[in-house]
Amino acid sequence: MGNKSVIDIILDEDDNQNVFIKDEKGIDFEFEQVALIPIDEDQENMYVILHPVTKIDGVEDDEALVFVIKEDEDESSIELVKDEKIIKRVFDEYYDLLDKQS
Repeated sequence: MGNKSVIDIILDEDDNQNVFIKDEKGIDFEFEQVALIPIDEDQENMYVILHPVTKIDGVEDDEALVFVIKEDEDESSIELVKDEKIIKRVFDEYYDLLDKQS
C-alpha cells in the first residue's frame, strides 16, 4: 500500500481500496469508494461519494456521504459536505453518469 494519502487513493483511478478518515475526535472510520464527481465546468470542485464500512451514528447501512476534496499549494484535505443543495447536486450528477453508462 505504501504511504499514499486518502486523497491520493481517491484520485487514483486504478486504486479502489477502502480509505480511512479520522473524525474530529481522532477516531478512524473506514469507507468504500463509490464515485469521484467533478462539479462545475472547470472541474474546480471535486467531490467523492463514500459509503461507510464502519457504522456511523445517524447513517443508515444503505446511505453514502459526500466529501469535498480541498487542494491548495501546501496540502490537500477531505471534508464532509453538510450543505443539502451540494449533496443533491453531487448525487444528481452521479445518477446522470450511471444513466449514461447503461
